[in-house]
Amino acid sequence: MKLKEIAALCRKAKSVIVFDEEGRQWAGDGSAMYILPENIGGMTPDTLCVIFDIPTDKAAEFYTRRSEFPATFESGDEAEEDELLFDTDRRVLYDGADMTPLQTPDGKVFFIKSKYLKAVNDSENLRLTLRIDGEGNRYIAVKDGMFLAAIIVPIMLKPGTTAWLGTLYNGTVKSHMEIEG
Repeated sequence: MKLKEIAALCRKAKSVIVFDEEGRQWAGDGSAMYILPENIGGMTPDTLCVIFDIPTDKAAEFYTRRSEFPATFESGDEAEEDELLFDTDRRVLYDGADMTPLQTPDGKVFFIKSKYLKAVNDSENLRLTLRIDGEGNRYIAVKDGMFLAAIIVPIMLKPGTTAWLGTLYNGTVKSHMEIEG
Protein backbone atom coordinates (compact mmCIF):
# COMPACT_ATOMS: atom_id res chain seq x y z
CA MET A 1 0.00 0.00 0.00
CA LYS A 2 1.25 3.44 -0.88
CA LEU A 3 0.65 5.94 1.90
CA LYS A 4 1.66 8.85 -0.35
CA GLU A 5 -1.16 7.96 -2.77
CA ILE A 6 -3.69 7.97 0.07
CA ALA A 7 -2.31 11.37 1.08
CA ALA A 8 -2.72 12.65 -2.49
CA LEU A 9 -6.37 11.50 -2.56
CA CYS A 10 -7.11 13.19 0.76
CA ARG A 11 -5.35 16.42 -0.27
CA LYS A 12 -7.26 16.58 -3.55
CA ALA A 13 -10.62 15.97 -1.86
CA LYS A 14 -9.71 18.26 1.06
CA SER A 15 -10.94 15.51 3.33
CA VAL A 16 -9.14 13.36 5.91
CA ILE A 17 -11.26 10.76 7.66
CA VAL A 18 -9.97 8.22 10.18
CA PHE A 19 -12.04 5.15 11.01
CA ASP A 20 -11.37 3.06 14.13
CA GLU A 21 -12.07 -0.65 14.05
CA GLU A 22 -11.13 -3.17 16.75
CA GLY A 23 -7.42 -2.44 17.07
CA ARG A 24 -6.82 -1.16 13.54
CA GLN A 25 -7.43 2.04 11.69
CA TRP A 26 -8.51 3.04 8.23
CA ALA A 27 -8.03 6.38 6.47
CA GLY A 28 -9.59 7.87 3.38
CA ASP A 29 -11.37 10.72 1.68
CA GLY A 30 -14.97 9.59 2.12
CA SER A 31 -15.30 7.58 -1.11
CA ALA A 32 -12.50 5.14 -0.39
CA MET A 33 -10.75 4.00 2.76
CA TYR A 34 -7.54 2.08 3.22
CA ILE A 35 -6.33 0.06 6.16
CA LEU A 36 -3.37 1.79 7.77
CA PRO A 37 -0.19 -0.12 8.58
CA GLU A 38 -0.18 -1.40 12.16
CA ASN A 39 3.08 0.40 12.95
CA ILE A 40 1.40 3.82 12.65
CA GLY A 41 -1.61 3.16 14.90
CA GLY A 42 -3.30 5.77 17.06
CA MET A 43 -3.81 8.22 14.22
CA THR A 44 -6.09 11.22 14.44
CA PRO A 45 -7.07 13.45 11.51
CA ASP A 46 -4.58 16.04 12.82
CA THR A 47 -1.67 13.59 12.93
CA LEU A 48 -2.56 12.29 9.47
CA CYS A 49 -2.58 15.85 8.14
CA VAL A 50 1.01 16.18 9.42
CA ILE A 51 2.02 12.83 7.89
CA PHE A 52 0.28 13.79 4.63
CA ASP A 53 2.27 17.07 4.48
CA ILE A 54 -0.80 19.27 4.81
CA PRO A 55 0.32 22.59 6.35
CA THR A 56 -1.50 23.54 9.55
CA ASP A 57 -2.97 26.69 8.01
CA LYS A 58 -4.33 24.67 5.05
CA ALA A 59 -5.62 21.83 7.29
CA ALA A 60 -8.26 24.22 8.66
CA GLU A 61 -9.85 24.21 5.17
CA PHE A 62 -10.15 20.41 5.17
CA TYR A 63 -13.06 18.28 6.29
CA THR A 64 -11.59 16.13 9.06
CA ARG A 65 -13.34 13.52 11.12
CA ARG A 66 -12.63 10.49 13.26
CA SER A 67 -15.34 7.90 13.71
CA GLU A 68 -16.05 4.23 14.18
CA PHE A 69 -15.73 1.92 11.19
CA PRO A 70 -19.08 2.04 9.33
CA ALA A 71 -21.29 -0.84 10.46
CA THR A 72 -22.67 -1.25 6.94
CA PHE A 73 -19.28 -2.45 5.66
CA GLU A 74 -17.99 -5.92 6.42
CA SER A 75 -14.23 -5.99 6.98
CA GLY A 76 -13.98 -9.72 7.68
CA ASP A 77 -13.36 -12.59 5.34
CA GLU A 78 -16.76 -14.16 5.95
CA ALA A 79 -18.64 -11.60 3.83
CA GLU A 80 -20.41 -12.87 0.73
CA GLU A 81 -18.80 -11.45 -2.37
CA ASP A 82 -18.56 -11.82 -6.13
CA GLU A 83 -15.14 -11.76 -7.77
CA LEU A 84 -14.87 -8.87 -10.23
CA LEU A 85 -13.08 -8.93 -13.55
CA PHE A 86 -11.05 -5.83 -14.26
CA ASP A 87 -8.13 -4.59 -16.26
CA THR A 88 -6.41 -1.42 -15.08
CA ASP A 89 -5.50 -0.64 -18.71
CA ARG A 90 -9.18 -0.40 -19.71
CA ARG A 91 -10.70 2.83 -18.55
CA VAL A 92 -13.63 5.08 -19.30
CA LEU A 93 -13.95 8.85 -19.09
CA TYR A 94 -17.21 9.80 -17.46
CA ASP A 95 -18.18 13.26 -16.30
CA GLY A 96 -14.51 14.31 -16.35
CA ALA A 97 -13.37 11.36 -14.23
CA ASP A 98 -11.12 8.49 -15.25
CA MET A 99 -13.11 5.35 -14.37
CA THR A 100 -12.21 1.65 -14.25
CA PRO A 101 -15.01 -0.73 -15.30
CA LEU A 102 -15.51 -3.80 -13.10
CA GLN A 103 -17.55 -6.74 -14.34
CA THR A 104 -19.26 -9.48 -12.32
CA PRO A 105 -19.24 -13.05 -13.67
CA ASP A 106 -22.91 -12.61 -14.69
CA GLY A 107 -22.08 -9.52 -16.79
CA LYS A 108 -23.09 -6.62 -14.52
CA VAL A 109 -20.74 -3.67 -14.82
CA PHE A 110 -19.73 -1.25 -12.05
CA PHE A 111 -17.33 1.68 -12.15
CA ILE A 112 -14.84 3.09 -9.69
CA LYS A 113 -12.60 6.11 -10.05
CA SER A 114 -9.26 4.76 -11.29
CA LYS A 115 -7.35 7.01 -8.88
CA TYR A 116 -8.52 4.87 -5.96
CA LEU A 117 -6.50 1.89 -7.21
CA LYS A 118 -3.19 3.82 -7.20
CA ALA A 119 -2.73 3.29 -3.47
CA VAL A 120 -2.91 -0.50 -3.87
CA ASN A 121 -1.44 -1.05 -7.32
CA ASP A 122 1.83 -2.31 -5.84
CA SER A 123 0.07 -5.52 -4.79
CA GLU A 124 1.14 -8.64 -6.65
CA ASN A 125 -2.17 -10.35 -5.87
CA LEU A 126 -4.70 -7.53 -6.32
CA ARG A 127 -8.29 -8.77 -6.26
CA LEU A 128 -11.51 -6.79 -6.33
CA THR A 129 -14.79 -8.19 -5.12
CA LEU A 130 -18.32 -6.85 -4.98
CA ARG A 131 -20.04 -6.91 -1.60
CA ILE A 132 -23.57 -5.88 -0.70
CA ASP A 133 -24.40 -4.46 2.72
CA GLY A 134 -27.55 -5.22 4.72
CA GLU A 135 -29.41 -2.35 3.03
CA GLY A 136 -28.61 -3.53 -0.50
CA ASN A 137 -25.85 -0.95 -1.14
CA ARG A 138 -22.89 -2.15 -3.17
CA TYR A 139 -19.24 -1.57 -2.32
CA ILE A 140 -15.94 -2.83 -3.62
CA ALA A 141 -13.62 -4.81 -1.36
CA VAL A 142 -10.02 -4.47 -2.55
CA LYS A 143 -7.85 -7.36 -1.45
CA ASP A 144 -4.16 -8.04 -1.45
CA GLY A 145 -4.38 -11.79 -1.87
CA MET A 146 -6.75 -12.92 0.89
CA PHE A 147 -6.48 -9.79 3.00
CA LEU A 148 -8.73 -6.76 2.78
CA ALA A 149 -6.71 -3.63 1.97
CA ALA A 150 -9.35 -1.07 0.99
CA ILE A 151 -13.02 -0.37 0.49
CA ILE A 152 -14.19 1.74 -2.44
CA VAL A 153 -17.68 3.01 -3.09
CA PRO A 154 -18.58 2.53 -6.78
CA ILE A 155 -19.83 5.40 -8.89
CA MET A 156 -23.47 5.28 -9.83
CA LEU A 157 -23.80 6.53 -13.39
CA LYS A 158 -26.80 8.67 -14.22
CA PRO A 159 -29.71 6.77 -15.84
CA GLY A 160 -29.84 7.34 -19.58
CA THR A 161 -26.09 7.87 -19.84
CA THR A 162 -24.27 6.23 -22.70
CA ALA A 163 -20.74 5.17 -21.77
CA TRP A 164 -18.05 3.96 -24.16
CA LEU A 165 -16.79 0.62 -22.92
CA GLY A 166 -14.70 -0.73 -25.78
CA THR A 167 -13.82 -4.38 -25.44
CA LEU A 168 -14.79 -5.93 -22.13
CA TYR A 169 -13.08 -9.13 -21.11
CA ASN A 170 -14.30 -12.50 -22.47
CA GLY A 171 -13.81 -11.32 -26.07
CA THR A 172 -17.19 -9.66 -26.54
CA VAL A 173 -17.25 -6.18 -27.95
CA LYS A 174 -19.61 -3.58 -26.60
CA SER A 175 -19.04 -0.26 -28.27
CA HIS A 176 -21.29 1.52 -25.82
CA MET A 177 -23.72 0.79 -23.07
CA GLU A 178 -26.91 2.51 -22.00
CA ILE A 179 -27.06 2.94 -18.21
CA GLU A 180 -30.45 1.86 -16.93
CA GLY A 181 -32.29 3.54 -14.07
